[in-house]
Amino acid sequence: MKTKKNYIILLLAMCPLLSFAQYTFNVSTGFVGFNAASFGKKFNDKGVLFAGMQYVNAKMSSENANFSDIQKVSLLVPNIGYKHYVKHKEKLGAYLQLNFTKPFLTGKSETDGVEDQTFKESIQNIKMWGYELSYGVEYAFDPSFSIGGEFGIRHGKYSNKDDVSGFEEKISINPTFSRIVLNYYF
Repeated sequence: MKTKKNYIILLLAMCPLLSFAQYTFNVSTGFVGFNAASFGKKFNDKGVLFAGMQYVNAKMSSENANFSDIQKVSLLVPNIGYKHYVKHKEKLGAYLQLNFTKPFLTGKSETDGVEDQTFKESIQNIKMWGYELSYGVEYAFDPSFSIGGEFGIRHGKYSNKDDVSGFEEKISINPTFSRIVLNYYF
């Protein structure tokens, strides 16, 4: 809950800075599950401050005459980042980009209409966060539209700790990625 409040405070604190810049909309393709869209502000051809959101919702159910079992899981993935242009040459712009994310996981499990509280508590013990660092080049067809390519590395952390049983699990992953990016500036 504290992290959600920090995101809101950070976005509100940046609002006065954003009022003197150009709005942007960005859509990118990537490996399954890593497609993205974001909105931001472009500052004097030096950089773009942006924020985005991804959402995944899954439901699994099993039923027969004597038994019903339902699991629902939702993953909300907000991100905030900055794209800094390092070089412009005619219609080409090279940039570095840094992007932070803090996923929020929620879930529910019911067996014969009775909610399983241990499932809900075990999901609350899961902590995740990540970032990505990338290099890209974009070609501007006009001042409002560009297409680009990006290559970078992601870093993701997952941890699950149960204080009652003493169980602790940690996973760290660092995949590289490449993507095609469409940018619209308005």
